[in-house]
Amino acid sequence: MVRKCDGRPGDSDPGLRIGSPLRELIDQAEEVLLVRDRLRKLIDASRLVMAQLELPDVLQRVTTAAADLTGATYAALGVLSPEGGLEQFLHTGMAPDAVAGIDHLPRGLGLLGAVISEAEAIRLDDLAGDPRSSGLPVGHPPMRSFLGVPIRLRDAVYGNLYLADPRVAAFTTEDTEVIQALAATAATAIENARLFDAAHLRQRWLQSSNQLMIDVLTGSADTQHVVDIARETADADIGLHASPVPDSDLAVIDVVSGPSVDGLTGATFPLMGTRTREVLNNGRSLRTRIGGRNETPPPLRLDDLDEVGPLIMVPLTGGHGTRGVLVLGRRVDRPDFTAAELDLVATYAGHAAVALELVEARAAQARIDILEDRERIARDLHDHVIQRLFAVGLRLQGGQRAAPPQLADRIGQAVDDLDDTITQIRTTIFELNRRPTAGSGSLRAIVLRVVDELSPGLRRRPTVELRGPLDSLVPRSLYADVEAVLREGLANVARHAHADDVEVGVDVADGVLVLEVIDDGPGFGDDQSRSGLDNLRRRAERHHGTLWLSPPGQPGAVLRWSVPLPASRSAPS
Repeated sequence: MVRKCDGRPGDSDPGLRIGSPLRELIDQAEEVLLVRDRLRKLIDASRLVMAQLELPDVLQRVTTAAADLTGATYAALGVLSPEGGLEQFLHTGMAPDAVAGIDHLPRGLGLLGAVISEAEAIRLDDLAGDPRSSGLPVGHPPMRSFLGVPIRLRDAVYGNLYLADPRVAAFTTEDTEVIQALAATAATAIENARLFDAAHLRQRWLQSSNQLMIDVLTGSADTQHVVDIARETADADIGLHASPVPDSDLAVIDVVSGPSVDGLTGATFPLMGTRTREVLNNGRSLRTRIGGRNETPPPLRLDDLDEVGPLIMVPLTGGHGTRGVLVLGRRVDRPDFTAAELDLVATYAGHAAVALELVEARAAQARIDILEDRERIARDLHDHVIQRLFAVGLRLQGGQRAAPPQLADRIGQAVDDLDDTITQIRTTIFELNRRPTAGSGSLRAIVLRVVDELSPGLRRRPTVELRGPLDSLVPRSLYADVEAVLREGLANVARHAHADDVEVGVDVADGVLVLEVIDDGPGFGDDQSRSGLDNLRRRAERHHGTLWLSPPGQPGAVLRWSVPLPASRSAPS
């Protein structure tokens, strides 16, 4: 039987007696619902993160999920660099115009550096009051509450999550635990993404090496091909091949690949005090930066690489030693090459060096076969054709004396024609017996080789005239410059002149070496300051010489590059 409350002292309202426990139950139920919702969000975020294999997608998913789980206004993820500091810094919560107004993104100093060095979670209600805080970059929005959690898998720390200014007053212990759980999932996802990227990278380089071997079998592989494939596979902006100049302390850039590389082909630089010499001498691959903090000594001594930052330098070493250095570079604002990329490029370079040796061996054998055929043809021409023509001429001369005057004149003309034919055949025999001397190092051979290489780009093969004691008076230190000037001159004709006839002349007289490239095209334009021509002018001035170009608008172009030979230079004042 229910007793009625008569209002006497000591009695209380039953609603009050029941309300307090009920409120506690309701609060606990709401807290359970909040925990359940948060746990569901954590599971959903973990599933989305683990579903990604592309590293940029994984990092962005983790950053966004961290902000959603804690209600943070700002969230960021810093990826650690193997060399220390932050390699990447992704963020969310700031408008693009606010980001543009910041002096620089955080660099892993202060509190961010503390999370990196301590590899433990840091939670602060007021980050400005912590002695480890180094302040915010100029233009950065103000922040108060802070939560930093390392992204760790076993003993490896991949990066850190940074959160600031939750919608409530401050971050809680539960926030720290939730973000730590997310960071553990993120570490696994990041490792999987990096393994995927590494496998994909190895596959690309394997395909490139296989393609190079196919090109070797088909006879289309050369140093230019090797550098082109390496630049494309490494996602580099520029590729170079530098080889040492014989009997000097110089290196020459004999192959370039990529946009904006005009004027680099044939450029020389001193090897003394460069990383290029280290690679050539030690056969050791390396990563560096042009203008980097630890760049001692410099990689190369060239003035045309101002926009290049990260570099990979690997030797091309085959069975006959190191033939040169393969250099791959990226723009200053692009990320550095990784250690994995260095190993893969070095492996590719080893394959490429062997491939080039195979190509050269096949080419040498082909040249031997051609020479044998030439010698056989020359013998047949001399032993059979010329002798028969000579016999025919003698018989005609014998019949000329008994022929009428009019017929005798015609027979005499025929005999003269036979003499001219015999002379031409003898010239042909001399040409057939002339062995290619590209590997001999003579200046004459270099000029002829360059003309042969660039003739396919011209309408007709240039006529070549070599005068004077080129191989005895011209020092070997000038050979690379002569080759570079001739290449640039003929390349300009092929690109701009559209000429029918081209003349190449190399002359040594009165102690001066003169190289001329003359064509019958429309002549030079008003702009004679192209980078290639400027490079030729610098080459001449380096040897106290001059570069002369025919006046603009004048039909037919003349490029005259002249330098005094060392014995004829006057002493400096």
